[in-house]
Parts: sequence; structure tokens; C-alpha cells
Amino acid sequence: MWSFILNKRELLLYLFIIINLILSPMKKIYLLLITVLSVYVVNAQVCPDKGFVSGNSIIFLYKPGISLCVNRPSTIRVEGSTYAHNQATCTDETSTYDLNPGGTPVADPNSFTADFGGGLNCTYNSNTLPIEEIDLINKASLTLYPNPLTKADKELRLNLAIRTNAKIIIVDVNGKTVLTSDMVETNSKKIDVSSLTSGVYLLTLKTEASAFSRKFVVASN
Repeated sequence: MWSFILNKRELLLYLFIIINLILSPMKKIYLLLITVLSVYVVNAQVCPDKGFVSGNSIIFLYKPGISLCVNRPSTIRVEGSTYAHNQATCTDETSTYDLNPGGTPVADPNSFTADFGGGLNCTYNSNTLPIEEIDLINKASLTLYPNPLTKADKELRLNLAIRTNAKIIIVDVNGKTVLTSDMVETNSKKIDVSSLTSGVYLLTLKTEASAFSRKFVVASN
């Protein structure tokens, strides 16, 4: 038995072909119009609600369900420089674009225009973000380094896009809390992990509005 993985465009077109064989001529016309419009809607690009510059990256916020990660452009242009889409961190509500080597960072992070291609240009101006949106951005940008750690590594470095207040909780594979720490109005933290044995751990950041996690590994050598 063969199995196929179809994207939305292919699925709609296959459904059209099948139904086209059994419906009356008038219904075929209606179906054709519906199919064409549906394919357009699925793949149409819209401006993300908000854009936020974080160092050499730009993070965009989307309304849930409005855009699939695979349909977002692989690159964008800002002030003549190219930014590449980081698919690994893409979520339904966020996309991160990283500045290509040799590019120039955004001159004014408080006001910039992003060219998404196809004539879609989106302008963003700095404004105050609610804690929920700060958490969305930080969830997408959270990095732990080094990962995995070796026995020689004594510190785990945590980085976020935006300064925040949060509780850091590290648990082992059995769910036992092995370390805790705090972040106070900062977007980075060095955590002493010299007491941890080899294994897989889960680091969770808890803010006043939400919680998000990343796994990290302490190697045996």
C-alpha cells in the first residue's frame, strides 16, 4: 500500500479533480471558483501583526491560524540586507529571521520596513508589548549554550530576545527538581550546572503569564 503526504494546495486540487468527474457542468464551475479561491487563501501572504528587532534577528508575531510556517517566505529584505527564515524556531504565532553573513543590521529597531516579496512590504514601529507577547517572542528566541554540555562545562548560558522576570526550574528525567534560579529584568543568565550528572534535563522558564521549556543534555564525557 502506497502512502502520500499532500500539502493543502495539492489536496484541494485532487479533491477538485475527483468531484469534477461526478458533478453537473454548472456545479463544476462553482467548484472551480471555490477551489481557486481556497488555494489563493491558503497561500496568500499577509503582514505579520508585529515585528521586533533582536540583535541580528527580527521576530514577527502572527495571529493564530492565519499563516503556516511552510508558506512564509524563506528570506526577507530589510534596508538592503537579507534575512533568512529560521524554520527550526517557527511556530503558528512567531517567525524569526536571521541576518545573513555580511549583512547590515537594522539601523533603527524602532522603525523599519520588511520586504516579504511579491510586492508585500510591511512597516513596523516600536510600541509597548504586553507580557503575553513578550513571552511569545522569548519562547521563540530561547537558546541554551552549550548544548550538549561536557563534563568540562560548568555553566549553561541562557539567552532571550527581551528582558524579563522569570523563575528558572531544571528537572531531571524523573521530574525531580535539581536546580532553581531567577531572572530579574534580564535577557541572559549563566547557570552553574557543575553539580549535574550526565543525562537529559528540562529547563523551564516561568513568568507571571506563562511557562516554556527547552531540553538540554549533560554528556558523559
